[in-house]
Amino acid sequence: VIAARLKPVYVEDARRDPLLKDTPFQDRGVRSMLGVPLKCNGALVGVLHVDWLTVRPGGAREVHLLEIMAEQCAAAIMNAQAYQEAKRSAATLAESAAHLRQFARVIEQTADAVLITDRDGLVQYVNPAFEESTGYSAAEVIGRKPNFLKSGQHTPEFYGHLWRTIAGGEPFRATFANRDKQGALFYEEKTITPIKDDRGDITHFVSTAKDVTNERIKAQELRESEERFRQLAENISEVFWLTSPAMDQVIYISPAYEQVWGRTCASLYASPRDWLDAVMPEDRARVLQAALTKPAAGTYDEEYRVVRPDGAIRWIRGRAFPVHNEDGRLYRIAGVASDITERKCSERRNASEQRVLEMLASGGPLPQCLALLARECEDLLPGTLCSVMLLDAEGRRLRLGAAPSLPPGYVAAIDGIEVGRGVGSCGTAAHSGRAVIVSDIATDPLWAGCKELALPHGLRACSSVPIMG
Repeated sequence: VIAARLKPVYVEDARRDPLLKDTPFQDRGVRSMLGVPLKCNGALVGVLHVDWLTVRPGGAREVHLLEIMAEQCAAAIMNAQAYQEAKRSAATLAESAAHLRQFARVIEQTADAVLITDRDGLVQYVNPAFEESTGYSAAEVIGRKPNFLKSGQHTPEFYGHLWRTIAGGEPFRATFANRDKQGALFYEEKTITPIKDDRGDITHFVSTAKDVTNERIKAQELRESEERFRQLAENISEVFWLTSPAMDQVIYISPAYEQVWGRTCASLYASPRDWLDAVMPEDRARVLQAALTKPAAGTYDEEYRVVRPDGAIRWIRGRAFPVHNEDGRLYRIAGVASDITERKCSERRNASEQRVLEMLASGGPLPQCLALLARECEDLLPGTLCSVMLLDAEGRRLRLGAAPSLPPGYVAAIDGIEVGRGVGSCGTAAHSGRAVIVSDIATDPLWAGCKELALPHGLRACSSVPIMG
């Protein structure tokens, strides 16, 4: 009642006063009571209340005294509350000051350059990292706009986009090419953030920047190195490749692979063992075993044959070398494959000539020497059947010298053919004294009169070279 009325309430006899009807006061022996509100600046802060165990008539004096006490109590309470609030505020201020000092230390000691401007772009603060990276002292830049850092490498559109972004309340991120006090170019990964007050209005802009000049230089050097490597790898005849240590992933294969293997680089990226499928069955097991065991030791050096999709056979020399990282761990296998077909053919020709010469020098029969010569030719040119025809004494016909692999029926048919144009490849070559190459016996006019000698035996093409003496 006192709190509701904000006035003193005096009860002379609690047993009869209707305010206390059905309240616990009537059962506790209380007979009279007085209560006054505690107010400070017109606001209720509590109630001061006294009870008497006997009936106490009147009460004006008691009310006056209690009101005086109530004023003093209210003042004491307000003072205590103010003191506690002051303590809390002081603690909050101390904590805020500590946070500000810590924040200031962070800004001062961070390795990133920090620059703060007002909303008009005038510099108000720079940290030591900014001074170190740009060469400008704080005294030289405060009050200026940061355009003294411009390098001329960014367009007006770039800066226009920057200002539209931050003026719109959004952060702007980009790599800046700037110039320091000495005019040297340096690169920064920079974020410019607008700072807003409680109403959401922009008051400042904060720029934080990380110097990435070294990274930029290294990246450029890497790009240039990769470009030099690409130009080299794509313009040499050797096949250069990089794989994982287990050789189960192709990291790089040079375009020469398509020329040598006759298969696409894409097929090898998709299936790292595709190169091995082209290796001739006679060589495949040996090459596979070497590929699995020797590259890591740097001892892989193998010669083998591959069959191109067009049926051509190429001789390959493959070499592989381990590549280690900075920790010394194997993390790549590098290799080079060279087409050595010409070398192998030359070696085989030389060996064949040596064998024939040795047979001739030892006085071997001419038919045996010619047969050996024919077989050597067939070995050098897989898929061919070779014959040697000799001009008879009259110079009018060609007699069989050797044909170790041709069908006997065909050999019998051509023994003694005439020398002349239109008498197949051999007769025409002997007549003209020049090589004759016929790619299709069935349709070439040089074979019109004798193609039935060859076609029944499965012969489809024929080349003849005259032996001049």
